[in-house]
Amino acid sequence: MLIKELCAMSLLWWTLAQASWNRVRYVNVRVNVTGRYCTYDNHSFTDRMSPNGTCEERWCYSKRNTVTLLTCKRPKPGCRYRNKTDEFPYCCKTKCVKAKQPCDMGGSHYLGDGQVFNSTNPCGKYECHNGNLTVKKCDGADDDKCEGSFANKTQPYPACCGVATLCTK
Repeated sequence: MLIKELCAMSLLWWTLAQASWNRVRYVNVRVNVTGRYCTYDNHSFTDRMSPNGTCEERWCYSKRNTVTLLTCKRPKPGCRYRNKTDEFPYCCKTKCVKAKQPCDMGGSHYLGDGQVFNSTNPCGKYECHNGNLTVKKCDGADDDKCEGSFANKTQPYPACCGVATLCTK
């Protein structure tokens, strides 16, 4: 029973470790080597180093006169780094936000998610929330017998509505 639990734990740990390293970019750089020390960017080191305040790691291969720079891959569109101050490679983890849908206003016109458009003709306020278009019209706009008083038809909503609505019988 204990062996099964240990195997499951190691498999889980290995999966998490792999998930962190698959976001890493590797670049090899030729460097000067003195003894076993690689010199890169004013730092001399053997084996590995992580410069303070950066989300990167450097590996020295003195026999090959090479330093491998390990940095984060660029996040996919709509994603950002979770916490760039975490230890490498965990600082490369990303968080993605679901892309929100624009709203179709007709006539090949679209309104972006979270945007508001105040229209003149027709007079109204258009709001887009994740693909759902909400239209607010002037009071009495759907009644042919009503008209906005002191309405400025050349100005966008709400000025094109007027200060009051006058309806005739």
